[in-house]
Amino acid sequence: MLKHPAISTLFATVYLLVYVVLLQFNLANNFTTVLFFFSPVLLCLLAYSIIRYGTYNGEDLHDDEHWGYQDRPDIKPRQTVG
Repeated sequence: MLKHPAISTLFATVYLLVYVVLLQFNLANNFTTVLFFFSPVLLCLLAYSIIRYGTYNGEDLHDDEHWGYQDRPDIKPRQTVG
């Protein structure tokens, strides 16, 4: 599961939804407490999975660019003078 960030993300999302639904309807209080205490472990594993096995398919920055937004073409990096 850790080698597939999409599956890890889906699992974390379902985990969060189950927690929120149980908490909202005041069901299984002991179980929601256990879910709450294990959620930091889940988030750390999710972050590790994304950082370690995730791939970036976007365009690399050019030599004169320090940052960039691919989803916002109207925001462009400032050109360095020099």
